[in-house]
Amino acid sequence: MKRYIKLLIKIVKISWQHDTAYFANTALSQITPLFYVGSFLLFISVLYQNIDSIAGYQKQEILLLVMIGQLSYYSYSFWGQSPLKLVYQVNNGALDYLLTKPVSSLFMATTLSIKPLDAIINFLGPFTPAWLIIDWSQLDLHINNLPFAAVILLCGVILFHQTQFILSMIVFWTGNGKQASYLIYAASSQSIPLEGFSTSLKLIFTAVIPVYASSVVTSVILGKSSPVFWLAATLSVTLIFSIAKRALWRLALRQYSSASS
Repeated sequence: MKRYIKLLIKIVKISWQHDTAYFANTALSQITPLFYVGSFLLFISVLYQNIDSIAGYQKQEILLLVMIGQLSYYSYSFWGQSPLKLVYQVNNGALDYLLTKPVSSLFMATTLSIKPLDAIINFLGPFTPAWLIIDWSQLDLHINNLPFAAVILLCGVILFHQTQFILSMIVFWTGNGKQASYLIYAASSQSIPLEGFSTSLKLIFTAVIPVYASSVVTSVILGKSSPVFWLAATLSVTLIFSIAKRALWRLALRQYSSASS
């Protein structure tokens, strides 16, 4: 374990040095997300001039959902593009290099693309305008639920990565996992209230395709959902996906070795 911690720290340092060397490029990459958030916030303002609520959410509650959605979505950039990079590594044979290292190949495939600076900038860019536009005095926040919400959010970021990584592993059987990797973005939206889902859709998008952690987090913070239930559910799903990711990785490597020979 100590060896892996040292290796992770080394990977983070190298990534930080690389991104700070090209800081202007990293900063300019925020133009598109800022434009998206700005236009979406404008859309919400126009929408709520004609309606009172969406799935029981008032305007300020929806804005909170948008803010948490941005936090969740762009925090995922910490992982970089490791699922997509895996596809390229399999196609160009670079995965062979990882398999020669005296450490877990799954650990290396997961962490080599870590981008902490991207995560910080991506977090501050879209998150800040959403934070500033909220009228916090109109929100009934359940402060005691914040620790639960923080753990659920962290699990949500991990689950987003695990789901995309699992989808990317289709490359071992088909030779192309790029589109499968992008599938998770098409399936996810960070601004749909949890209460707007039917029971079956809640099950699908929090357990089968777990990409709506921000909806759960917002509902818990606003006291609309049980923090204990959702904490237990999120931890359980995270554990199941972790086990599934490891099991599928072993199967994928067998397929890779068989194809290579």
